[in-house]
Amino acid sequence: MKIKTKLRLGIGLLFAMITVLAVVGIRQVSLLSADSRNIVIANHNSLEYTRQMLAALDELEVHAGALDVFKRNLEAQQGNITEEGEKDLTMQLTKHFGRLKLNVRDKEAAALIRVNVLEIMRINLAAINRKSHIAGQTAKSSMVWIGITGTLCFIIAFTLFVNLPGNIANPIRELTRSIRQIANQNYKERVHFGSRDEFGELASSFNIMAGKLEEYDNSNLAKLMIEKKRVEELDIAKTNFIANVSHEFKTPIASIKITLDLLGDERIGNTNEEQRSLFESIRQDADRLLKITSELLNITQVESGKIQLNIAATTPEEIVRYAMAAIESQAESRNINVVVEDNGVRSDVLVDSEKTAWVLTNLVSNAVRYSDDHSTVRIALHEDAAAVYIAVADSGQGISAEYKDKIFDRYFRVPGSAKEGTGLGLAISREFIEAQDGTLTVQSELGTGSTFTIALKKHV
Repeated sequence: MKIKTKLRLGIGLLFAMITVLAVVGIRQVSLLSADSRNIVIANHNSLEYTRQMLAALDELEVHAGALDVFKRNLEAQQGNITEEGEKDLTMQLTKHFGRLKLNVRDKEAAALIRVNVLEIMRINLAAINRKSHIAGQTAKSSMVWIGITGTLCFIIAFTLFVNLPGNIANPIRELTRSIRQIANQNYKERVHFGSRDEFGELASSFNIMAGKLEEYDNSNLAKLMIEKKRVEELDIAKTNFIANVSHEFKTPIASIKITLDLLGDERIGNTNEEQRSLFESIRQDADRLLKITSELLNITQVESGKIQLNIAATTPEEIVRYAMAAIESQAESRNINVVVEDNGVRSDVLVDSEKTAWVLTNLVSNAVRYSDDHSTVRIALHEDAAAVYIAVADSGQGISAEYKDKIFDRYFRVPGSAKEGTGLGLAISREFIEAQDGTLTVQSELGTGSTFTIALKKHV
């Protein structure tokens, strides 16, 4: 059955029930009204006529117009005969009234008239009682019929109330759930309504669509798996290649630095200013290559997921001392003052001291590089119940808000930066610190400098 037909039947039944209730109610009310009208109009009038005739009969000897009043009410009673026996009594009353008109002092005629009038009153009172009883029965019958009809209508309406919304809403809810499954790439999902209405057609179309999607997904799954495997193999090969090349670079770079040291030794021979300048330039390039090689080796550890950590308790001062020694010459060359504020921190930290010192050295080196000449870089220590914090603050150009989350991405460099670098240092630093259950965060605003903070786990 079509949904439109179901709705029409449901609404049609409601209209039909309303109509039936209205018809039954109107009919029963009409019956009650008719019974009441019969009591009020017919019998009440007869009682009124007989009452006035009795009053006129009592006044015949003292009031000349009483005879006319009696006659007028008698004529009205003659036209209002409604009950069985009332006609004969009225005829007798008319006969006796004719006798009374001849002699208003005829006591026997007056007595007979009184008997006739009282009997007519008795008949009408009995009729009123009988009709009142009939009206009561009609009222009870009306209540029964209206109650039965109302109960049937309520049962039908309640059945529609319970079943009709579910017949429409349940398939919609089931279809919505299945659509969400398809959205989550569960292409095996199917809908089974078991009906031949619009929902059945919709379920059939949905199942055809899901089947096509499943077929398409299965046809591409093998290709995707092959491509994924190839990409993973290429990534492993790239990582191994970078590791091997970086490792091989370290030996010739070290040889270059040793050779430069030998060439600069005056025992081997004197050098002029131009030669020493060339040696220094070569030394800086060698240091830069060595730094890049070290970063590449570190990033291969990160990418392979094989970060080798030697966790041990150490003091923050030792890590700071290592970093200070590593950047001392860099800071002196630009007249930058590096200030350490230990703030009374004496707790040990549980870290890989070598990698943590490398991270701090990288942060301080960046701070020196991006600070102006003759400025100050601050290394501040503080602690709480769970961690020791090492903050490196500079007074450089700062970092724009749009780049603060990106500077920890691999190979990312802030656009427009004139400083050279691989874009790996901060990415490696965060990986090393997080591998030790620590955090590396940054606070910076463009034009006010930056503060990088390392949180290290306390040794308890």
